[in-house]
Amino acid sequence: MARMYLYYQIKSITKWFIKKAFASYLDNFGTQSAQESILKDTLCNTNGYSPVLQPVFGADWVSLHRHTVILALQIRNSLEENDKQFPIPAIIQHVAFRLPSLSTLLHHLDMTEEAGAIVNWAITVYKAIQFASPSAISPRLIYCLYSLSILCDTTGDKNGAYLAMDEALAVSKHLQATTWNAEVPVAVRVQYSEIMTGYASILARQKGDYTAAHYIAISAVKNMEDILDIPTSCSFHEVVDGYVQPTPSFLRHLGDKSRDSQQPIFVYAQALRVRAYFYGSENVIAGSLGDTLRAMIIFQHIRTTHGSVALPQLADTLYDIISHPNKSLLSSKQLLVYADASISIYHQRMKDNSTTFKCLLGALQIRAEILHNLGRDDEILETWRDYVNVAQTVLEGDEFANALLTVATNLRKLKMFSQSASIQTRSGPRVFEIMHHASMHAQAKWHFNLFLDFFSAGRFAEAVRAAGRSVEKYRELERTDPGAWLASLARGLSALALCLSFTGDHSNALLNCTEAIEIFKQHPDQARVEKMYRRACEISALVSGGKRRKSTIGLK
Repeated sequence: MARMYLYYQIKSITKWFIKKAFASYLDNFGTQSAQESILKDTLCNTNGYSPVLQPVFGADWVSLHRHTVILALQIRNSLEENDKQFPIPAIIQHVAFRLPSLSTLLHHLDMTEEAGAIVNWAITVYKAIQFASPSAISPRLIYCLYSLSILCDTTGDKNGAYLAMDEALAVSKHLQATTWNAEVPVAVRVQYSEIMTGYASILARQKGDYTAAHYIAISAVKNMEDILDIPTSCSFHEVVDGYVQPTPSFLRHLGDKSRDSQQPIFVYAQALRVRAYFYGSENVIAGSLGDTLRAMIIFQHIRTTHGSVALPQLADTLYDIISHPNKSLLSSKQLLVYADASISIYHQRMKDNSTTFKCLLGALQIRAEILHNLGRDDEILETWRDYVNVAQTVLEGDEFANALLTVATNLRKLKMFSQSASIQTRSGPRVFEIMHHASMHAQAKWHFNLFLDFFSAGRFAEAVRAAGRSVEKYRELERTDPGAWLASLARGLSALALCLSFTGDHSNALLNCTEAIEIFKQHPDQARVEKMYRRACEISALVSGGKRRKSTIGLK
C-alpha cells in the first residue's frame, strides 16, 4: 500500500509535465529574468555536484521510503499549487534541482522505471537552461546523465547506459576546458574523475576496449592524486603484528583533504578500485592488490569519520580483497577480519531491502575456506548454515538448488557428510518448499547428492529415501524426454540398490540393480556409460552375495 501511494505521487508529477506540454515552454527560459533567477537558485545549490554520498545509503527501507514520499509530495505540491500563480518556466525551474535527488531515492527503492522517468525530465530541463550559466548547470546535467547510465545498466539497456555515460564524459571534458576564474573549480575536477571512472568501467563491459578503458582509469586516478596532492611515493599502509594497517601519515593526509567534504577522497577510492580491476585483467597482480587495499583504507576512513555513508563501497572493496587472485600475500587471519566485516555489512544491507545477496553468499563461501585454512573446521558449519539461510531467503528454484550443491560439494571435501545432509534438510521449512518449485532435473540432482551424503555418513535408511526420490524424478524426466535421462536414471537405480543392500533388503536391491544393468546395456553411448555399467555390475555381485560391507561402489 505504501509503495502504491508513492507510485501515485510519481505518476502525478510526470502527468503534470506531460499535461503542460513541457517541451513547448522550454524557449521561455531564454529571458533575462529567467537566467538571473536560475543563477540565483543555482548559487544556493553548488555545494557538491554528485550527491552519491548522501546518508540515504545507511538508511533503513522504511526511513528511505518515508523520505522519498516527502520529497515527491513537496515536488508535486510545488507543481500543482503554483500552477496558476507563476509562469510555467518558473515552476519548472523551482523543482529542477530537486528532481535528481528524487530519482536517486527512487533508484535505491528499486523503482527503476520511475527513477528513469524523473531523471529524464531533469536532463531535459538542464539541457534547456544550460546556456544561462554553463559553469553552474553543466555539472548537474553531467550528474543526471551519469545517473541515467546507471539506471539503464540496471534495466539491461546496455547501449543506453553507454550513450548516457559517453555524453556525460563529453560534457565534463568540455567543462574542464572552460575556465571562468583562472582555474577549474575542484568540485568540477573531482566530478570529471568520477565520470572517467564510470566511463572506463562501461567502456570495458560494453565495448570490450580494455586498453582504452585502462588508460582512462589511470587518468582518473592521476587527476585525483593531483587534486589531493598525494605523492606517488606515499606509503599508505604498514604491517603490524601480521595485520595490514594504514600509516598514521596517510590517515592524517586523508583527514586534511576531507575536512570540507569527503567527496574527493570517495571518488579517489572509486577510481583506485577500477584501476585495480584493469591491473588484475592485465596480470599486474601486485598493483591490483595495492590499489584495492588503498581504496579499502579510504572507505574505512570515511566510515569512521562520516558513519555509514560509504558502507556499500567498503563492503564491495573488502570482497574484492578476499576474492583477489593474490590474496595469499595477506595472512589468513587478516583475510578473516575482512571477510567478517564484509559479511556484517552485507547482512545489514539485506535488511534494508538491498540486492547484495550474491556478494554475501560469495563472502560466506570464502569465509568457510579461510576457516579451513586456519584449521577452525568447527566454525565452518555455522558459516554454511548462514549460507543456506541467506540462500533460502533470496533465491528460488534452480538457483537455490545450485546453492545447496555448493554446500554439499564443499562439506564433502572435508568429509562432513552427515553435517552436509543435515544443513541441507534442516535449515528451515522453506528448503523443501523452494526445491518443490525447482526444475525436475534440479530436484533429481539434489536428491542424488543427499544420497551421497547420507550413504557416506552411514545413514542408510535416509540414503534409501533420497536415492528413491532421485529415481522417481529421473523416471519423470525420462517420460518427458525419452532417451535423454537414461544414464542418470540407471545411475540412480544403482545407488538405490546399494543403499537397499545395506539395509538388508537384498531382493529389491537386486531388482533395481538388474534394471540399471539392462539400461546401461541398451544405452546408445556405450563409451559414456562404461564406468557406470561396471560399477552396477560390481553392486550386483555385492547384492547377489548378500554381503553387507563398507563400500564406495557407485558413489561417483
